[in-house]
Amino acid sequence: MKGVRNMKELVIEFLSCNERFKRRYPNTPIDLAWHCTGIRSEFMEEFKDWLANHHEGKPVAPVSTVNSAIMRCNHERNGTNVAQEKDTQDAILSNQQNSLPTSAKIIEFPLIFGKDTRVVSNPMARCALFAAVKERQYFKDYVVVGTVNGMLVEIAGEQLNQDDHDTYMQLAMMAFGVPFGDDVVESVDKVLTELGRHTHKEQREQLFDQISRFVRTSIRITPEDMPRYEGHLLDDASTPNDQKTLPRLRRHLAYRLNPKFAGLYSKNVFTLIDFRQRLKIKGRGSELAKWLHLWIEGNAEQYAHKVDTIREKCGSRDKTLKSFRQNLRKSLDLLKDVGIITDWRIDAATDLVHIDRIPSATQLAHLNKKGNAKRIPTQKN
Repeated sequence: MKGVRNMKELVIEFLSCNERFKRRYPNTPIDLAWHCTGIRSEFMEEFKDWLANHHEGKPVAPVSTVNSAIMRCNHERNGTNVAQEKDTQDAILSNQQNSLPTSAKIIEFPLIFGKDTRVVSNPMARCALFAAVKERQYFKDYVVVGTVNGMLVEIAGEQLNQDDHDTYMQLAMMAFGVPFGDDVVESVDKVLTELGRHTHKEQREQLFDQISRFVRTSIRITPEDMPRYEGHLLDDASTPNDQKTLPRLRRHLAYRLNPKFAGLYSKNVFTLIDFRQRLKIKGRGSELAKWLHLWIEGNAEQYAHKVDTIREKCGSRDKTLKSFRQNLRKSLDLLKDVGIITDWRIDAATDLVHIDRIPSATQLAHLNKKGNAKRIPTQKN
């Protein structure tokens, strides 16, 4: 439509005339500044006021999309961490066939992104896409890492583990509000700090290796009676290559999330977790404990599962069921110690794992609708 302004043009115009931005960030390119979470958060209110005062009544192409995301961010966190996985395949197919330009799509989670909150894709968490292993394997050909609601998931290349999942959750959080297909630009040190890591050379190199892995490792998803899709978690990325001479304030990375995986974060197929609580999971058995954490949090009601079923789902490399059972006990103790679960037991006769956990308020509401709330007398604060 002739005369319609797009959001990028408005942002550049706003920052170009904002003296406070020029003083605080004299070396930051204006066309990249808005993709930095810190800058966007700092100037969001000023931008909204400026937009209202200077463009009232004038057409702006993507403003309705952006404003809807802003309004959702301002609402009280009211929860959608109950998974209704029947929507997953439809969401993925819809996203693959969507004809809208990629640059117009914005990651829109309907809840507040608090500092300690991260979003987890339930389909990703309920298989071994991010396996419960410490040492990664390399798969020359595609290998099956799970089936989620009839959707076959395979990977080829270097294996992904729970440390990788932590980093991917952080990158997804920092991409909030940025259109798919656009670069997300962030300070390297900020990414590491949010992950609870040091900002030394070793940790920077670890982060760059993980980002490279997200670009290289191939993922193939085959829904029932639908075309299969092959791609990567990140379309591409840019990381600093001169760590010794580059000033700390100029160490930034840029990356683009793969828009074809947006369906895995659609309504009712993601869970919000307390990331600070997750970072407390440390020590021997933490890889399995972290996998269990996301698997448990994504279920409103905890059903008993056989030990061997959990071993198969998490991608464990324990050669014997006895060895895995021992590691499972240690991991469940870790989750109990940090308050993620209240108790657990393994039935000696059936080998079924029983887990007790107080669900979130949203999950409790879901159980109320199902008529199961009488089984859970209290709720998580």
